[in-house]
Formats: sequence, C-alpha cells, structure tokens
Amino acid sequence: MKQRVYVTKRFTFEACHHLPNYKGKCANVHGHSYKMEVTVSAEKDFSIGSSSPYNSMVLDFSTLKSIVNAEVVNRYDHQDLNEFFAMPTAEAMVVEMFEDIRSKLDDMFGYVRLEEVKLWETEDSYASFRGEYV
Repeated sequence: MKQRVYVTKRFTFEACHHLPNYKGKCANVHGHSYKMEVTVSAEKDFSIGSSSPYNSMVLDFSTLKSIVNAEVVNRYDHQDLNEFFAMPTAEAMVVEMFEDIRSKLDDMFGYVRLEEVKLWETEDSYASFRGEYV
C-alpha cells in the first residue's frame, strides 16, 4: 500500500528591499534575514523493505538542498530584491520562488510533488504558497 510522506528542509538568506509606492517604514530600503521552509512529498510504499535507501526516501535532503540553493538562496542572498521582483512583498516572492523550485523538481523528479514554500521576513511573520490557483 502506498503512503504519501512529506519532508521539509529549512534555508536562510540575507537580502534587502523596499516597497515602491508604499506609505510606511517599508518604503525605505531595509534588510531581512529571510528564512524559508520547503516541503515536498511523494507516494511510495514505504512499508516494503528495500536494498536501496533511495527507495525509502521522498527525496534525498542533499538533493533538495542543491535545488533550493540553486533556484533561490544563491540567486537572492545578499542582493537587492527590487532588482528581481517588480514588487518584492513576501507574498509575491514566495509565489515566484515556489514556481522556480517546482519547475526544477518537475524536470528532475516527476514523482516528487512540491507541497508548500514558506518565506519568513521576520521571526513572527511569513507568507506561504501551496501552488493553489483560483
């Protein structure tokens, strides 16, 4: 019997931005220590013993790390996010980051599903996206 299992990996990067046409402190250039959580899943029969650990994994954590570092962390770390996003709100950025990660996962691992990306701007404030379109 197949089970859907979820795994999550955390990432951090530093970046600055400002919000154009915004009335408030965020109109000024400021920085954040961004935190991100990326959750993926896969359906497999995890109850069956296997001679290969890869058959008992959703995705190797080091592979997920390589993908997210290439698609997000290395691209945006210590950058001005206004150079990449027309409106660098956490909400707009998390959608684009989700799509970049999902595209790479789909190309490499058709059986792995990107479930959710969470992007923290501060210790207690984050935006998340689950790939839902209405």
